[in-house]
Parts: sequence; C-alpha cells; structure tokens
Amino acid sequence: MALGVCVLLFVGVFLEFVPSRFAQTSVRPLPQLPNQFITEVEANIVNKNRSVQITEYYDGPGARGRLETFSNGSRHTDIYDFKKQLHYHIEEEERSCEAEILSPANHNHNPFALFFGNGTAHIRSVADFFRFGAQHHDSYNGTGTARGIFCDMYVGYVQNSTMNYTMTWYFAARPTWNMPIGIESPNTDIPVRLVLEGTSENFNRTTQTFSSDTHTFYHVYEFVNFRLGAPDDHLHLFDPPHGIPCVGLPASKPIPKLPDQFVVEIQTAISPNETSLFYSVAYDKSRESTSYVYNYPSKNSTQGGVYGLHHIIHNFIEGTEYNISLVGCNMKKLTNETLGKDFVLDHGKITLASSSKLFGIPALNNATYEGEREIDGIAADLWMFTRNDIQLVPNGDVNQPSVWEYYFSKQTWHYTSLSLSELHQVPIRVEGHSLLPGLFDTYKFVSVMINFQSGPPRGFFFDNTVCFNSSSASSAQFTLPTIYDAVAGNYSVRGIVYKKMGQVMNISRSRFHVDFVPTASNQILVSVRVHSVPDVGFTEKLASLTSLATALDKLRSAVEKSELTVDFGKGPVTALRRSYSNTAVNSPKLSIPAVGNSDRSKKSGASSGTVAGVAIGTLILGIVLGGAIMYVVLRRLRSDSANAYKREIN
Repeated sequence: MALGVCVLLFVGVFLEFVPSRFAQTSVRPLPQLPNQFITEVEANIVNKNRSVQITEYYDGPGARGRLETFSNGSRHTDIYDFKKQLHYHIEEEERSCEAEILSPANHNHNPFALFFGNGTAHIRSVADFFRFGAQHHDSYNGTGTARGIFCDMYVGYVQNSTMNYTMTWYFAARPTWNMPIGIESPNTDIPVRLVLEGTSENFNRTTQTFSSDTHTFYHVYEFVNFRLGAPDDHLHLFDPPHGIPCVGLPASKPIPKLPDQFVVEIQTAISPNETSLFYSVAYDKSRESTSYVYNYPSKNSTQGGVYGLHHIIHNFIEGTEYNISLVGCNMKKLTNETLGKDFVLDHGKITLASSSKLFGIPALNNATYEGEREIDGIAADLWMFTRNDIQLVPNGDVNQPSVWEYYFSKQTWHYTSLSLSELHQVPIRVEGHSLLPGLFDTYKFVSVMINFQSGPPRGFFFDNTVCFNSSSASSAQFTLPTIYDAVAGNYSVRGIVYKKMGQVMNISRSRFHVDFVPTASNQILVSVRVHSVPDVGFTEKLASLTSLATALDKLRSAVEKSELTVDFGKGPVTALRRSYSNTAVNSPKLSIPAVGNSDRSKKSGASSGTVAGVAIGTLILGIVLGGAIMYVVLRRLRSDSANAYKREIN
C-alpha cells in the first residue's frame, strides 16, 4: 500500500508543502479538466527501475474516489467515500478489508482528501487532485509529442525547503488531436503524460517527517484509456468489497429481527452445480411448526428419491416430521439428524428455533453492518459475517470457512406482498461464498427472496390430512347460525373458528382440519376432521396429548351445552346445540400446497399433470442457506442419501 499511495497522483506528498515558485513562459488558457473520469495510469519510477499500474476513478459530484494499484504481483484497492467520511483498504490476494474514518492524522497526504480546520475531509477539486491549474501557477510551454500523440505542454518549477523539481504536463492538443474519451465533450482536455524530475529530502511516512538526506527522482506517468464520466452505480465500485467483511467500520447497527410468523418464496442458484432450487417456507412460532414446499428433480435424475412436489412439515409440539410426496405421506420422529437448523437443544430437548436462526442469521455481535446497497432496484442494508460450520465444498471437511451476506430492504423502503400489508426491513437476498483459497466465485449460493409475508401462514401450509386414514381420524359437523356469504370467504374468520375449536378440544391446529359449507338456509355448516395422536414423535409429548376420542367428546359437549361461541366482529355467534353429529370419514386426496399465503393455493389430486400444473402455475421459489431450508432440500439432493431416502419412503 505504501508504494501505491506514494506514487499515486504524481507523488502527492511532494506537492503539499511550502507554496511553489513557478516560471511563466507565455500566457495561454489552461486546460479544462473533467470532474468525473476513469483512467489507467502507468507510473514509471525511473530512479528505482519500477513500474506500477494504477486505475483511477474520480467522481467529484459524488464526492468519492477509487484507486486500484497493481505492484509486485499483487493488487490492492483504496476507496474513499467523503459523504460517509470513510476509507476502505482492500488486499485482493488476502481477501481482507480495513476501514477507517478519514482523518488528518492518517490521510493528510491522501491524493483525494482535503481537510478543513474542523478535521472534516472533502474531496479535492479535480484541479487540486491533478495539482494543476491557475492556483498552481502552471504555464504553457509550447507543443510536443507523448507516445506519438501531438500535445500541448505545461510546465512548473517547484522549489521549497525540502524539494526542488520540474513538473511537465502533456495534454492532447485540441482540436488537432482526437481522443476516444467515451462521451462527446469538445471542451475537455485529456491528460496524456506527466513528468516529475528533481531532488527531495527523504520522507518518513511513519513519522510524517523529512530527514536531511536527499535523493534524486525521475517519474513518468502515462495516462491511458482516459474516459469521461463516472462508472455505472450498478458496478458498486465505490462500495465496500463484495464478500469481504471490513474490520474497523463504525459501530454496527443490529441486523433486523425476523417476525415469529411469515411465509416467503425463494430462488437459489447453486454453483458450480449449475442448479436452481425453487420453493416456499412457512414459519409459525405459535404453532411450533415449520413448512417447506419444493420440487424434487425429475424422475430421470440420477440422484434417486421421489420426483415432483414435496411438502415437509416439522411439528415440534408432537416431535414429528411429515413428508408428503407423490407416493403419499411418511412420518418419522424429529431428531438431530432429521432436522437442519430449525431446532435448538434445550437441556437435551429439541425445540423450534427462532426465525433468525432458521435463516442462518448469527448472534448480533457476529454480523457487521457493511452499509447501503441497491439490489434489483431495491434500496437495501447489508450485513456480513463469516462462519465455519457449513460445507460448501464437497471435500469431506464439514468445518469450512465461508462468508455470508444478508440484504434487507431499508427502513424507508415500502415493501408490499400478496398479503397487501406494507412491510419494512424485509429480507430480500442471501449470498454465501466459500473462503477456501481460489474458490470464492466457484462455490457459492445466491438466494433471492420474494413475496415475503409477515403474519400467520395459511392453514394449508401445515395441512397433514393425507397422513391419516379412516382408522386414525374421525369427522363431525355442527352449524353456526350466521350468514355464510358474509363471513365464509374471510380467512380471519377461519382463524377465529380454528382458535376456538383448538381451545375446546385441547389439541393443536395440526390435529384437525375445518371446512365451511353453506346450508340450505345459507348458514355455516362447520365440517371438522380430527386426527389421532401420531405414532411417531417425542414420546413424552405424545403421551400428554389429548386423544382423538376425548377431543371429539369435548367438541360435542361444548356444542350441546351452547358453550362453543365465536365472535366475528359483529357480536357473538353460538353453535346450534342440536346441530352436532358424527360423520363418515372420507379418504383424503393428496394435497400439496402451492406457493403464496392466500386461499387460492389449495390444490388436490395426485396425478403428474396436476402436480406439474401446481408447480408451473404457482412458481414455487426457494431456499435459504445456512439454515434448515438448505438442509431439508440438499440432504435429498445428495447422492449419498438416495438409498436412505428410498427406505424412508418405503
């Protein structure tokens, strides 16, 4: 870094001190300099037999600059953001970043920075950046050639207490010589070469002082491919580096907390597998359940398993996983091996993890706020952290270093999804990269989240009806004396009924399913199908759950005693006491929920055509990496789990 900063912009440190004395050779208008440009610079330090390649970005209106320096086979980058008063130094080979606040103590000889009396840094004007113009008393010195380009020459002679040198500028002669500058600007002069030659006392950059020893120097700076204008903002050239956490940033603001109930659709691109995964995720803390819907590879896949749509439900009240696919339903106990990251161990007991842990978000003190970004046109905040507990590269090592980036829409950004509610600080993107040498861009995951909906997920996300046949389920019905057309289409009404019936029967919502049917008098006939306690799960929890027979007895008693009363917002409605009856249990049709959190999403039937229609028509998106979502899908995609998966289905 020292050499790059030293040579950058014409050995800026030499030009900072005692006012110079310049010789005037003639009077001629000075060149007009652009306030935005990009250029390649070949800095030839002749007295040291060394060449350094530099790419310079100057954006005066944006108050920012960037320098990319190539020297001795290595590359480093310096970014200066004067609006944020920050300097980023990035070592490309080491994938490291250091950030610091711009200050006179550390950046007094910065080629971009000019400090005011209060210590605030401002970007130099382009003339001061080049150390050229009337304020520097440069004068016209005739014409000459540089690299065969016909040029106007300007020269200044500098002498002060520490140095004595000549500074000669070459600008492409206008209008004689045409330069490919990117955009049309006939009044802008293009620098071609700068020559510095003279003597100077030795400068100690550590102590910021000169010594009495002197040396001669001869520098030639060639400006190549000079283009006008600032780089496209979508290139993020003035942002902190992608995938490299910066140390030394100002105090971090906490990463947003995810809600306890939500539905999200996600698409993930996996490299180098050249694979995209699509599916939806539902999380409900009150139900103590998670739900994942995804599309398994085609039946022609060599990875084994059952193709088509899959619906995975993790019920932590029962300790049961429901795996619903084209072949039906398979139930098994939740264990450490079954689960991904959607569980925590509490004194040896498995419980549902927080929504943040489900998304793989670490403890707040492990994630650093990296600043603002624009993602797909959305103004976003970025948090970044490293971890060592995910195997991105299939080399057998499960403790690999990786870096993760989490993008949330800004607090000021208005986000509206299918639920029509306006949200803020919504997760919109997750990226994971391997930090193993040379594999950063080879092994990576990019997850894009859309249609994030906060609030209770629709019941079909946790509908496990198909997992219980007539021998393990019973049905009943009763009537609510209210107008069917007025309330039946309102999902919140169903939620009210579900909540009340769960309280009456003392069972969780995963144990029963409700349908509304209009009666001849347009009242609501409530049809309920109640499941037995599952055979597999957490033994101690299953033993404490209300049995099927007891649950239906409680429901019948509440109806017959006029104790089943609900309020839809227009006064209490009590079930008709003589309306209760047991009904035949129909064999349920295989149903895998489509994406979204609305009533449109319930589909039935097990044919491949129907499944394809659900998959195509609703576009199931998703995977979130670093959490259970990654685990649930990838464990079924890995070839080494194919046989185990077949046994599970059988």
